[in-house]
Amino acid sequence: MIGHVGFTVVVIILKKEDTMRITGISSKPPLLFTPLFPTYFFPTHSDRKDENTWINIHYVEQIKPLKDKKCKVIFVDDQTITVNISAHSMHHQYLNGIYYYYMMDRAARVATFDPDSPIDYTKPQLNIYEALAKYSLFEHK
Repeated sequence: MIGHVGFTVVVIILKKEDTMRITGISSKPPLLFTPLFPTYFFPTHSDRKDENTWINIHYVEQIKPLKDKKCKVIFVDDQTITVNISAHSMHHQYLNGIYYYYMMDRAARVATFDPDSPIDYTKPQLNIYEALAKYSLFEHK
């Protein structure tokens, strides 16, 4: 039996493999925890570093450069965090998360044979075919 921490590590490794296969991003890849909801997170540092923080792409309002290769991330609710990486590196990680989001959304649209109709996450219920199309991307071929 795998303990909680061990289970979490295994899940992160599998999610990283999915990201690498779908996007080609191999260094500090963003993660998608479930295709049913827009839960795309990008890391501030390597996941092996204690100072790493995972940030949801949908809540980032702005990234501001600070002195000494630090930056401030401002979220849509006006909360902020100061991170010990440059604004350039943070922006790059953020764009990797957005790229992963785009690749998953595009693949799901093509798989549902209606690329001109975006998936509407505000509907009271999700289309099961759209959800299954996203999950199918995680099957190892």
